[in-house]
Amino acid sequence: MKTLVEDEQKLTSVKDKIINKKYIQYIYYAVPIDNVEVTIVRNNWVPPRAIILRGKVRFTFMPHTTFSELEQKINTQNEDDIILEFENGVVINYERKRNIFTDFRNTSEVLQSKEQVIVNLAPTLDTYLLTAVIANNVYPWINRVRITRNGENLEYEIISGKASKEEVINGNTIDPQSKAELFYDYKANKKLDAESIINGIIYKLPGI
Repeated sequence: MKTLVEDEQKLTSVKDKIINKKYIQYIYYAVPIDNVEVTIVRNNWVPPRAIILRGKVRFTFMPHTTFSELEQKINTQNEDDIILEFENGVVINYERKRNIFTDFRNTSEVLQSKEQVIVNLAPTLDTYLLTAVIANNVYPWINRVRITRNGENLEYEIISGKASKEEVINGNTIDPQSKAELFYDYKANKKLDAESIINGIIYKLPGI
């Protein structure tokens, strides 16, 4: 990973963040419930992994089709009820009314941590793939994306870190950790056919 980061000039300014800085990871889903700003760190995942720079999110056991469905599940106690507020990627305030479905230990570690938190950014199933498309068009770690909620709708604005079409096509924007994970297949001369890649993405989708 160190070699991959140093080879990509755009990422050298955040090399320490990628390689040495400690983060805590939430293993379920984070749903923006207010206007938030995020930094995408693993941009070729579905859903992408991100740091919530500022704003409020819900932690959920699974994604839901709409915000209304999520609220209905919470009201009928079929979903956890955990709200967090972030500033600079760190939890500054939280309200945990119910924590039944998600792993209590992982959730507690995140809520009590003073480290930046990496989450699975999954707003709603209706916008699930859109979030992944946005993430795939920014450089990992050096981007800033604003997500604005208006009722059931979300608007995305890439504030910084947008990649060109050529950079995306050439694979320059794939995060170094993902490239490192693919390195074995490259050295072993394994070729991933299109069907395997498509199936790999599909199997990451909830409910499949």
